[in-house]
Amino acid sequence: MNLYLVPEQQGKYQAFMSWLQGQLAPFVRQSASVCGAMISTAGTDRDGLLKRLQGGMPPFIMVMHQQMLGHGANPDWIVDLNGTGQFAVLGELVDCWEQTQNTFFTRQVTSVILMGVIQTIQNDLGTLRVGDTNVYFDAIPYHLKAFAEDAFKPLGWSRNEYIPDRGVLAQHGCSIP
Repeated sequence: MNLYLVPEQQGKYQAFMSWLQGQLAPFVRQSASVCGAMISTAGTDRDGLLKRLQGGMPPFIMVMHQQMLGHGANPDWIVDLNGTGQFAVLGELVDCWEQTQNTFFTRQVTSVILMGVIQTIQNDLGTLRVGDTNVYFDAIPYHLKAFAEDAFKPLGWSRNEYIPDRGVLAQHGCSIP
């Protein structure tokens, strides 16, 4: 898994890239509930899952700000980029993580990225349902909510830490248009 940066983002998101490449895969590998929930939700095996979390392998994550996505019916935080092995994560959330790197935003970003990995695996396997390719704050697909609960609740995380919500993010100082 790598971070894909457009030219104007070069030099940004260094802390995020370091966390993504150095801490996310070991967290998944060491957490039985997270690894198990990802495997069962994505429909893959452990080796296939862990391979996707290695640096240099798809999926590639783009950081895309809400202004680029637009308002209204546009996806909020996970966007399938037409089967390219990439997905986009809301830039405002990544910016909030970069500024604080606190537990709340680390858990939010972890949940969102792992949901994106699941979406990518399901898309590659042809098991992603039509209508579930893009994710909205007010309409998170059931399989992703179930994954998050199965993965993170056993770790003692609160629902507000693993299910993104504009209001909760705003309470933590992260304003999303």
